[in-house]
Amino acid sequence: MLAVICLGGAVLLTVAGLGSAGAARMRRPRLGASLLPAGLMAASTVAMVLPTLLPGIGPGATGSPLGWAALLLAAALLGLLDRRHRLESAMTAGSGLIMAAMWLAMAAAVQRPPSAGGQLTAHLHLGAEAAPFAAVLAVGAVIVAAAHTALALYLCRRQAAAARGIRIATLHHPAMSLGMLLMGLGMLA
Repeated sequence: MLAVICLGGAVLLTVAGLGSAGAARMRRPRLGASLLPAGLMAASTVAMVLPTLLPGIGPGATGSPLGWAALLLAAALLGLLDRRHRLESAMTAGSGLIMAAMWLAMAAAVQRPPSAGGQLTAHLHLGAEAAPFAAVLAVGAVIVAAAHTALALYLCRRQAAAARGIRIATLHHPAMSLGMLLMGLGMLA
């Protein structure tokens, strides 16, 4: 039950982050780099959560975990090429790297067969059947996601103080970071 709550919250926060990225795009049309990675993160989150929220869908129906990890890594590295918005691109790349690590943890967990009578799901079960590498990678991703969330909240507060108020566009990274943190906690729950 806790996993479903965390994963549902992750989807809601990711959609909110996508909406705030769209608001930033409308406010500053030249800042188009944040909308594409935000859409990729939202699609990745839905693909990661769907097998858990809808048990009829198998883990392989939403794509290969290694494929998602490679796509997110490539997007993160390409995002770092933007020299005009360095802080924005660094935060976006960090998000992509954390999400790629979560997909790699899922790939490592899926490689281990379930115990007799157990059911193979897309998320980690840190019991006897879980791969040790998957557990370490998942815990590491949650710790880094927590640090990324703290940094995103700090930067949002700093931008709010400079602008004398919070704007919807500044909530993009905190919403996405909190979504990733909930996603990682949902994977471990």
